[in-house]
Amino acid sequence: MACPQSAEVGMETTKRMKRANRSEGRARPRLRPARLRALAERLCPHKTDGKVRHELVPAGGSTLTSAGARALAIDQMAAMVSRTCEWGEPIKDWDVGDHRFLVLEFWPRKGACLYVQIWTEPLEPVLVEACSGAWNPAARPYVRGPQRAALRTLGYAPGGRARNYQKRWTLSPLADARALADELLTILIDIVGYRRNWALGMGYCSEGRTKDDRVFSSVAKDDVERMLSLRGCRVVSAEPIGPVKPSVGTDYVRVPSAITIPYTNLRADNSAIGMWRDP
Repeated sequence: MACPQSAEVGMETTKRMKRANRSEGRARPRLRPARLRALAERLCPHKTDGKVRHELVPAGGSTLTSAGARALAIDQMAAMVSRTCEWGEPIKDWDVGDHRFLVLEFWPRKGACLYVQIWTEPLEPVLVEACSGAWNPAARPYVRGPQRAALRTLGYAPGGRARNYQKRWTLSPLADARALADELLTILIDIVGYRRNWALGMGYCSEGRTKDDRVFSSVAKDDVERMLSLRGCRVVSAEPIGPVKPSVGTDYVRVPSAITIPYTNLRADNSAIGMWRDP
C-alpha cells in the first residue's frame, strides 16, 4: 500500500504529464494557407544575395514525441519546400542557370550540425541530401550504422564530394512537395532525433549563373561613337566595304584596332542596327 506522500507524488506526476500532453497538442496553432504562402514568400524570396538564414521552429521547453514534433513543423516545412521547388514559366519567372537550395538543420550540441537539404533547378529532378557526418566529425555519433541503414531503406546512397546520402525526387504535381517535406521530417525526427528541444533552422539561397545587364533595344551611330570615345578610340570616316544599295544610307566607324563597324540608318530618328565585320 502506498503512503500518502507517494500517492501525492504520483498524482502530481500524472497532472504534469496531462499538462505536457495538452501543451504538446497546442504547441503552435496551425497557420492558414494564405499565411503559410506569405511566410514562404518572405523567408524564400525570388532572388537572394547569397544564403539567408532563419529560425523555422524555435526551441521549446519540453521534448516532444515524434508525432508532436512532426505536427509542429510539417506545415511550415511543406510551404518552404513548395516555394523552393516551384519555378513557374520560363523567361517570365526563371532563366537558364537559375538554382535554389534549402537547408533544414538543428544542432544537438556545439559543432554538431544535423541537416537535410534540397537543390533544385528548373525542369530537373530535386536533389535531396541527408548529412553523413563525413565532413563534420562532431555529427558522426548521430549518424551511425542504424541511421545509415534507415537512410538506405528510404532509397538514399552516399554520393557527391561531401559523401552525403543522396536521392532524387521528381515533383509532379507540385502537391508532392508535402510528401517530400514529410520525408525530410522523417529523416530529422525518426532517424537523427529532432524533438523541438533544439531550434530547427533553415538556410535558403536562390541565385543564377546569369545576370541582368543594360542592353540596347536600338543603337544610334552617336551612341557607338560615344562608347568608343570613352574607351579611348578615335572615330573617323571610312569608305564602304563592298557594294551598297543606293537606297540605303550607310556610315562606317573605324577604330584603331582595325575593326570596322557598319551602321545602317534605317529610321528617321537616326537609330540603327549595327554588325561587326573584319575589314
